[in-house]
Amino acid sequence: MSETQDLKSVYKPSDFVNQVYEIQFNRLLAWRQRYSSEEYPYKVALNTVYQLLTCERMWDRMMQFFDRTARFRGFNEAYRTMQTLSGSEATQFIHSTLETDFERINKISILDMNQVRELVRVSREVKDNNAVKDLERIYLYYTGAVELVYGWVALGLTGMDIQQSVAELTGILIGGDYTNMDIAITNFGTIIDTCYAPIGEPWFKQ
Repeated sequence: MSETQDLKSVYKPSDFVNQVYEIQFNRLLAWRQRYSSEEYPYKVALNTVYQLLTCERMWDRMMQFFDRTARFRGFNEAYRTMQTLSGSEATQFIHSTLETDFERINKISILDMNQVRELVRVSREVKDNNAVKDLERIYLYYTGAVELVYGWVALGLTGMDIQQSVAELTGILIGGDYTNMDIAITNFGTIIDTCYAPIGEPWFKQ
């Protein structure tokens, strides 16, 4: 992830970026305590897919919110609305087919699902901690990117345009067409990945 290393040397994450990263990081810590070494890698991978599929389903609708119409006065209310909307979409349309989709789909945006499934297999069968840590970093990158997308769109709901919203949310503007999900996930993932620090060796509840 050379893009992250380049950005990390010049970028200080905004409070919101740090907050998103901390929430996802702490979730992994809690799951490490809750799940066995057999369950944990699959749980991490499945949740990554869950969040990314939800975002993908909502994408076209979310892009319509950048029409400079102020639907909310403030960010907090708009962001809560995005979280509620994403939760509803996930429950209604993603949850029931998630495990089937996990095995069936080859790619979600820029996420290579064949790589994810192989990391889960190696983690569970070989008990390879490096594979587990790779899954954790993938989780932090993609779920962090998705959460930044929801924050970005929330600013759109307050009347900001696409580029204003990126800069306001993250404190930096990486170029590219943010209406393209692959580009947006790459850019937001690179931003959240500047916060990355290894969690440490996995300790599983057996």
